[in-house]
Amino acid sequence: MAAFWERNGGNAIVARTAAMIGLSHTTPPADPTQWGMAKTSASDVVATYEYSLDVIPDEVAAPLLAALAGARNPADDEWDQYFGIPDGLPGRSWQVKQGVDDLAECGGTEHDGGS
Repeated sequence: MAAFWERNGGNAIVARTAAMIGLSHTTPPADPTQWGMAKTSASDVVATYEYSLDVIPDEVAAPLLAALAGARNPADDEWDQYFGIPDGLPGRSWQVKQGVDDLAECGGTEHDGGS
């Protein structure tokens, strides 16, 4: 991921994508070397999924959405991928992208999920 980040402009990726989709609460990370620390809002996550479903051509969107829908539990790192939304929606379809933040400076790791 770091090579993709550097090759395609780092923080400019977030700015370009936010402008293209119309995301009003998505910002690049304060430290441009920490691509995983970009910030977004719940409404911008919804807008991103709507864009993926309604604007991106199916041949491009389908593998992305299939990967989200096919999240394995546990993930390769042994963390539970179904906490939160998937556990809260038994019998419903869902897609999930877990986020991980290594909070070494405060002695922990934060896991976050959605959609």
